[in-house]
Amino acid sequence: MDFSLFLNFRIRLLLSLMLLVVVVTVTTIYLTERNAQDRYQEALDAKFHEQMRLFSGLQDARRRAILDKCRALSGSVRLRAALEEKDVEDLYRNALTELQGVFGLDYTKGQGTETQGARAVFFRFVDAKGLILPPGEFPAGQLSQESLDVALVPIAQALRNLKDQTVGYIAVSEEGGLAALREVVLTKLLDWDGKNLGGLILGFGVREAISADASHDGASASGIWLSNGLYINTALSAGDRTQLIQRISQAVIQRSTGHFAVTKDNQAYLLFYKSLDPNTQLAPAYEICLYPLAASIEQRRVLRWKIIGVGGLILLGGIIGSLFLAKYLLQPVDPIVAG
Repeated sequence: MDFSLFLNFRIRLLLSLMLLVVVVTVTTIYLTERNAQDRYQEALDAKFHEQMRLFSGLQDARRRAILDKCRALSGSVRLRAALEEKDVEDLYRNALTELQGVFGLDYTKGQGTETQGARAVFFRFVDAKGLILPPGEFPAGQLSQESLDVALVPIAQALRNLKDQTVGYIAVSEEGGLAALREVVLTKLLDWDGKNLGGLILGFGVREAISADASHDGASASGIWLSNGLYINTALSAGDRTQLIQRISQAVIQRSTGHFAVTKDNQAYLLFYKSLDPNTQLAPAYEICLYPLAASIEQRRVLRWKIIGVGGLILLGGIIGSLFLAKYLLQPVDPIVAG
């Protein structure tokens, strides 16, 4: 038997086997990781939409009650008369009576971080030209009044094109947390002939869709994207905030809901976003939720090494088997080689 022929054939067989095992192993790793990643994203997507469904259900029930109350207030004879006569003092005096059960300051003293509930934390009236009518000495929600009145300007101006009512959000401070936001309800007031008299703005604290302490549901943080600003219930470094702002601003232009991968504190996350009210006539706002991917990455890493281990065992078995297979396949050739 020609040993060099046996050796060359064995090497070619071994290389072919190694190539086959490597290709199969790499393909298996890719397909398995891709499948695991898709399943994990689908699970997070389902969890996000379920959380948003529950949150929206509570929001919608609360909003309906508020919108109905505001609609009823818009028919108040005393408020209509005061607006028509431009008697601001009488307007706010009557409003404090009319808004009992709807308006009531309820915030943490010294912090200005209202919690969302059935009661408004401020109210303002707007004249027919879209100008804010200041409450003067009346307690209509005096917290950060200067910044509040500035933030309400675009809301008041939206009254001109408003048919009935709309809901939106405003930022009343430069902070990056949810405490900087207020949810606002704008209701148009008309006289008996349908003439525009002005409007009523009610403001409410913003509730977290997902608590900052949300280890039980997998999400690490939630917030709101509004007018190219990110208001979220977790601390962000300057670099992370810039990255998130750039990614979100690009994403919301293309779709009203979706998700994409981001990094925060050098850790991988999946960011979900969804429009809070696609029909709003004010600046659009989006709910933002961050889900950590550390568990998924660790799961895929363990799975990858399991597949590599199995591939290694197959390769080792192939090396041993190739010795016997090559010898067996060369047996019919030996007489020819011996000549």
